[in-house]
Order: sequence, then structure tokens, then C-alpha cells
Amino acid sequence: MNIARCMSVVLCVAWLTGCVSVAWKDATSANTIAAYEEFLKKYPQSQYGQEACQKLEELYFYKAKTTNTIQSYEEFLKRCRHGPLSREAENKLEEFYFEKAKNADTIEAYEEFLKRYPDRWGASKFGGEPQKRIEKLCFEKAKSANTIEAYEDFLKKYSHGKFSDEALEMLRA
Repeated sequence: MNIARCMSVVLCVAWLTGCVSVAWKDATSANTIAAYEEFLKKYPQSQYGQEACQKLEELYFYKAKTTNTIQSYEEFLKRCRHGPLSREAENKLEEFYFEKAKNADTIEAYEEFLKRYPDRWGASKFGGEPQKRIEKLCFEKAKSANTIEAYEDFLKKYSHGKFSDEALEMLRA
């Protein structure tokens, strides 16, 4: 009776291994998000689990890249925050948000960008451009107001900035 039980266990294991292999082959043949998710749902602990996760990440990234929107990259990062492609997605999002700030071209838009992507030393790929744009917009605001108080407020923030000499000149005038 022990031999019969052992044979049953061996046959069950062989049958299950065969099922996993067939399911894996089906998932790789389909090569879709749905196919890999279905495979992982049924066989989360299989020997193909890690590879299925990698394939899913690649497919989700391809989807984000093809759609090429803020929403698509944010959706990708919700699903694959720690995967190898997450850094590339984060870089793309940073570019999108910087473009969004540039299109708005307001102090508030650049400040919102800097809140999301702090860059106090100008070391990002944008070379301190958001800070430079904020300074320029603040100077334009002071010029538009054309009051002593406006120029003094500007100089409090940007005493050594690009427009500080011009602001000082306006104060002396």
C-alpha cells in the first residue's frame, strides 16, 4: 500500500509539472499581459514565476512607452515600482512634468515641478532651468508692478541672481 501511495504522489507531481509547463508555453506563445497574469494567478510559485513577472514588467513598460503619457507611466510605476525599468519610467515622467511646467510658464507651475522633483543644486538633467525660469518670472513680475516694494522683494530672494543688477538699477531710478 505504501508503494501505491508513492506512485500516486509521483504521478500527481508529474501531471502538475506537465500542466505548469503547458500553461507556461501557452502564456509565452500569447505573450500578452492577460496571459502572464493568468499564469501567475494559477501558478504563482512555479519555476516560471519570476520570468513571468519580468515579462509582465516588459509588456507594461511597452504599453506605457507606446501610449507615452503621464498617466501611462504613472500606471506602470504603480504596478512595477521596483523593477529594472522603473528608473527609465521615472525619468520619462520627470520630462513630461517639466514640459508641463514649461507650457504653463508660471511661477506656480515651476514650483510644483520642483516640489515633485527637488533640485536645489541644479544638478538634474534640466541644469537648474526651473529655478532660472522662476527667477526670470519673479523679475518680470517685479518689473510689471514697478514699485520699490516689488524690487526689494525680488532682491530679498535673488540678491545675487541674474537680474539683481537690473533690479538695483530700477530701485535707484
